[in-house]
Amino acid sequence: MKNRYWLLYGLFFVFFLCVHSVLQIKGDGLLFSHLLDDNTLLEVLADRWNTWSSRLIIECALFSVSRSLWLWRILDSLVMMILIWVLNYLIFPSCSRNNILLTFLFVLLYPFSDMSTASFCATTLNYLWPLTFLLVGLIPLVDLWRGRCVPQWSFPLFILFALFASNHEQVACILLVLGILSLVLYKRNNRPVLYPSLLLLVGVFNTVAIILCPGNAVRTSVAIPMCYDTWYDITVFEKAYLSISSLATIAANNYIVWGLFIAMAGYGILKQKCTVADKVIVGLIFAVWGLVFIFRLWCILSHADSLFFCYETSSADPFCSSLSFSLLALGVYIIIASMWMVIRLWRDDDWIIPLSIFVMGLASRLMMGLSPTIFVSARRTMIYFYFALLILSLMMIRDGKVPVSSRYKPVLIICLSVYSLAKYASMMYMVYNEIGTL
Repeated sequence: MKNRYWLLYGLFFVFFLCVHSVLQIKGDGLLFSHLLDDNTLLEVLADRWNTWSSRLIIECALFSVSRSLWLWRILDSLVMMILIWVLNYLIFPSCSRNNILLTFLFVLLYPFSDMSTASFCATTLNYLWPLTFLLVGLIPLVDLWRGRCVPQWSFPLFILFALFASNHEQVACILLVLGILSLVLYKRNNRPVLYPSLLLLVGVFNTVAIILCPGNAVRTSVAIPMCYDTWYDITVFEKAYLSISSLATIAANNYIVWGLFIAMAGYGILKQKCTVADKVIVGLIFAVWGLVFIFRLWCILSHADSLFFCYETSSADPFCSSLSFSLLALGVYIIIASMWMVIRLWRDDDWIIPLSIFVMGLASRLMMGLSPTIFVSARRTMIYFYFALLILSLMMIRDGKVPVSSRYKPVLIICLSVYSLAKYASMMYMVYNEIGTL
């Protein structure tokens, strides 16, 4: 990589370090920071395994990092910088300043405030780090697909990143699907299958560990009376409703990621040779999202409460609301509209990879319907679905599905910069006022 690009990534690191300068270790992060005060690491890990969680690899890092505020700030900023680098590397075969800036700005579109839901420190290590390390673990997979020579001695290093990432339940689900899919695709296209096989083994290993961990069962039994006391009384179809409707209400509130995705995909479809039916479908998709946006704006201006834009729902009876069917319909609309757009955009090429990216991101969120803590952890569990949409949006630019000429790229970069910087400045201001000091 050219030196000027490293300077650019250095500026990204400084930006994220400035953002982290107002963030403190508190809540769950503060709890983790004191677990090693009176006990050894093995004692703490054994207790966590038996009473609470199978995320032993992630929590090993969390125990150490959370003990130092500035260590976490520096490492978390570094992880954010690596996330931008690895996304740009995986998506764009050739490196350019505009592509790097677009990747940076698309990452900024992710609602970083979601990482505050269990305190920034604990949530970033449990969600943002696994996402980043999962993508790092995919570097050999993508290089092999592109026909590049990847030395086998480097496989263990990348597998360690995948092992850390899949210690999280949602990533383990993603890696299982990804491992099976890549084995099939690589075998069909005469690519080496050793690394896809290793990824699948890592996914299987962590999935089995998650299922067998006694602490996960204990945590569920504790969480049900606290978070969802009627969990055992509802059917699998009602759990599916909870999963889809919670996805809908979060997407409707943080509309920018999904809104950008359908705007780009719709524009790309209309710029291609499309039928009248395609134009009608795109128009309907835009109309529905426009109505949701207008409704949200009305709720903000009138200070009206609506289940459409409520992150957490009461555990008492979420099925009694008159908006239950509307939320379900919105969730189904989001899923079907997105899948149709992906298939329609890439139908002349190999649409399996773009569709698989979407399905893996979606499935990692819908699986939360199997958890009684779905509303407590709702926002942060959207990260993989959000990034699936962001990756697909960048792929549209890379593949020319959304024609963005070199003349208009600076305009797009400026618009995204203004929005993203204003959003981060607002978040930093609110956090600063909350804690009172830098």
